[in-house]
Amino acid sequence: MARTVTLRLPEDIYNRLKQSARVAERPMEEVVMQSVKAGMPPSVDSLPPEYREEFLAMEHLSDEQLWHVAESAMPAGCQRRYTYLLRKNQAGGLTEREREQLAQLGAEARKLTLRKAHAYALLRWRGQCIPTSAELRQPR
Repeated sequence: MARTVTLRLPEDIYNRLKQSARVAERPMEEVVMQSVKAGMPPSVDSLPPEYREEFLAMEHLSDEQLWHVAESAMPAGCQRRYTYLLRKNQAGGLTEREREQLAQLGAEARKLTLRKAHAYALLRWRGQCIPTSAELRQPR
């Protein structure tokens, strides 16, 4: 179900939307809708159900706490073990125990990546300047 919203826009924003609609050859309503969608906080609807509560709770974290999440990393020992198991798996020599550990570490790595991405998305939505991927790769 669609709802109608009436809002007053400053002239400069209206003109930018109008210009964007003209250039894209799209209706103004479509451009406004896309702008609203792009400006909304990230949705957790596409996440696995077991992650949703934790990721929704992130919306209540302070910017400082979100930066901490965004800049977090897998502990060095776990990262080394994960890398070792990935390489050993490519060579085809994992034991059953190592396969289980690789699966567990992989799940932790994927969840960490999702958590970091969600934190960055929330920070961006809050108006924070997010580093580029090249900036993130630079040593501190």
